Amino acid sequence: MPEQPAYLIIFFYAFQVFFSFIANYIKFDIWVVDARIGINQKDKNQCVCNIVILYKKQTVRRHVRGRAVGLQYSKVFIVSIISLSNVSFSYDASNVILDGVSITFNDSEHVAIVGDNGAGKTTILNLLAGDIMPDNGRVVRNASVYMMRQINASDAKSGGERQSSELARAFASNAAVLLLDEPTNNLDYDARQRFFNKLASYPFGVVIVSHDRELLQQVDKIIEIRQGKIRIWGGNYDFWVAGRRAEQENIYSKYAATQKEIDRLGATMSVAQNTRQHHEAKQRKEITNTRRSRIAANALKGKSQETEAKRRAIIQKKLTAQMDLRQELSGQMQDDKIKIPLPSKPFYGKELIHI
Repeated sequence: MPEQPAYLIIFFYAFQVFFSFIANYIKFDIWVVDARIGINQKDKNQCVCNIVILYKKQTVRRHVRGRAVGLQYSKVFIVSIISLSNVSFSYDASNVILDGVSITFNDSEHVAIVGDNGAGKTTILNLLAGDIMPDNGRVVRNASVYMMRQINASDAKSGGERQSSELARAFASNAAVLLLDEPTNNLDYDARQRFFNKLASYPFGVVIVSHDRELLQQVDKIIEIRQGKIRIWGGNYDFWVAGRRAEQENIYSKYAATQKEIDRLGATMSVAQNTRQHHEAKQRKEITNTRRSRIAANALKGKSQETEAKRRAIIQKKLTAQMDLRQELSGQMQDDKIKIPLPSKPFYGKELIHI
């Protein structure tokens, strides 16, 4: 007779398949998105079941624990909603924007995407929204997504009103993931504060493209995109800047150590060359002042030259490697300069000065 965990695995697998099949024909308030079974290591007669459930298109967040026929079960807190899997995208052959990028966003994190202009920040939003298709890779969307595009208005007042209206529409959508492109553009101080309060209370996922430092300070995670690749930083703006500065300090330290090693190897190479010249001069003198045969002297000279040549080759190999490393670090020092994001507007009021 099969053990109890085997029965449970079969049961929950059938449960998942059944609801996935029925949901194609009947509108349910509950969907089982995922179910995973694991054996309890302390009690082999028990299983641990993690069930991911969407209830009325919203993730169930209550933590439920119980026992049923020796089973421990719980509803997980976080559901992966949208993702890019090994995605590449380019507008033309010479302009690669994304190169094998993989990111997963869930329905509870507020995430910011940062990078230089043209790095691909808005491209990622467009891919997540389904407005464009990747050249390679896969985009997975298993929940509602709402995208608010960047508004560029010459008139600050009308731009601010439009921006506030679009933000209100985005929050009212109650989408599982909001995609916001430069959401604080054109907003005055009061509108910004209303937006920050609304963002803090929004219970679902938000993906933001922004250069606004105050906004970046309020996110849970920062995704940095540079040269078609991404790096994920598990914190807000201050965390990101501190991490980048620590990396820079490490690069500068390695560069200084590499330069010191290059100087040392260069000096060693000079000594080796001087030693070779000294030995050659000494051997010529010995041939002249002694009765040693020329054949024996040449044999001794050849052996000495071979030894010195091997030594110089080893030094040269090390020197070349260090010089290549220095060039690589020099490139990183240029690429890794922190560009402090600045707000799109230098001030948030409608008047710069009033007399």
